[in-house]
Amino acid sequence: MKDITNVWLKIAKEDYDTAFYLYDGARYPQALYFLCQSLEKLLKAILVESSEKTPQKTHRLENIAVEIDTNFDKSLLLDLEEFSKHYGRVRYPDFSQEMYSTKIKVS
Repeated sequence: MKDITNVWLKIAKEDYDTAFYLYDGARYPQALYFLCQSLEKLLKAILVESSEKTPQKTHRLENIAVEIDTNFDKSLLLDLEEFSKHYGRVRYPDFSQEMYSTKIKVS
C-alpha cells in the first residue's frame, strides 16, 4: 500500500471515530460533518491507491467516486450524492440546527 494511502486512511479512521463520539454526545450536526469527512477521505484513499491521480479539492462525494476507475453501482453514487447534500447543509448553523437537532432526525 502506498504511504499516502495510509495517511488518508488514518485520518479517515480518526474522523469516523470522532463522528461517533460526537453522535454519542448529541452533537448531531457535527457528527454528520465528521462522518462525511471520513467518507471523503476514504474515497480519496481508494483514488490514490488505485491510480496516480491527485484527489480534487472537492467535498462532493459522488464526484470523488466517479474519479475512481471502478464502476460504482448507481445506487451507491445516489447515496453518496445524498450524503453530499447533508454535508453541505451542516456547514450553515441555521439550517443544521433545524435539520439535525435530534437523534431521530439524523438516523
